[in-house]
Amino acid sequence: MGGHARVRAGRQHVERAADAVWIAGLVLGLVVLPVLAVTAALDGRSWSSVVRCDVNAGTGPQRARMIELERQASGVVGWDIGKGEVANGTHCAADDNDVIRAPWWRS
Repeated sequence: MGGHARVRAGRQHVERAADAVWIAGLVLGLVVLPVLAVTAALDGRSWSSVVRCDVNAGTGPQRARMIELERQASGVVGWDIGKGEVANGTHCAADDNDVIRAPWWRS
């Protein structure tokens, strides 16, 4: 008879552990991960690589900081952060700083 009581007690511990894991997964999936996703989306960093390129907008080539959208031929098509428009850039080099604006909580 003592063996049945130990087996039942062992099952109860396993069921409690399974319930705790289920609750932890639920909290993680419904609260923690969405908060982290929103924070990552609004932290002011680019989701794509940031490069410094020569951009010619009709007044001669100037160095500009761009978010790379697509690579084409000898350069990139990207979003010119300073001018706020799409531009073609050549002679591009990676920029280690991927911050493109202040985080939403500082705005």
